[in-house]
Amino acid sequence: MYNKDISYSAFFVVVDKGKASKILEESKKIGVKGGTIIYGTGTASGGLLHLLELYEIKKEILIMVIPNDLSDRLFKLLKEVFHFEKPNKGIAFNILLKEVMGNVCQENIANITNRSEKMGYEAVFVIVERGNADDVIESAEKSGARGATVIHGRGSGIHEKGSLFNIVIEPEKEIVFMLVESSKTNTIVSRIKEDLEIDKPGKGIIFVMNVEDAVGLVE
Repeated sequence: MYNKDISYSAFFVVVDKGKASKILEESKKIGVKGGTIIYGTGTASGGLLHLLELYEIKKEILIMVIPNDLSDRLFKLLKEVFHFEKPNKGIAFNILLKEVMGNVCQENIANITNRSEKMGYEAVFVIVERGNADDVIESAEKSGARGATVIHGRGSGIHEKGSLFNIVIEPEKEIVFMLVESSKTNTIVSRIKEDLEIDKPGKGIIFVMNVEDAVGLVE
């Protein structure tokens, strides 16, 4: 149950397969109530924001909804225990939530702040038909993006659908997400829209979210 008087964040951690459970276990020791682990594939090219430094590595994405006052402690944990300040250890970032729903609570969350301009990065999510994720990444990299993670929409059951931020993801869909410099967001999004013809019906969805803080971005 979420307290309507507390500000919350969605805290994302992207690591190599097999590491997310240990991070979640340690996170619970400092007050995190739980999390969800989903699977993806990491891709990257060289240069600035070399986010996921090996190509086509199986990744785990850990998502935790946390009170904002836990964010600093989580980032500290990732640096001191899991050494996220070093290359190839993983990336983590948090996104402020405007609304949190769960159990019997469905309330707007108060005291929303915005530090995205200070942070300098945004999270770009692109949902496309299965098989088009590589085209999204290629377009993004042409405009300055340096790494992405691909999440497949298929759930654990053969007929299940996945969901992300209350958007239903059909089994034949793929989600591409990447952290980009705020100054490059419009250019990257415009290039993807043009190359993938996102404005046409059924071609896909793009949404951008402000990043509150991040660790593991290697320049």
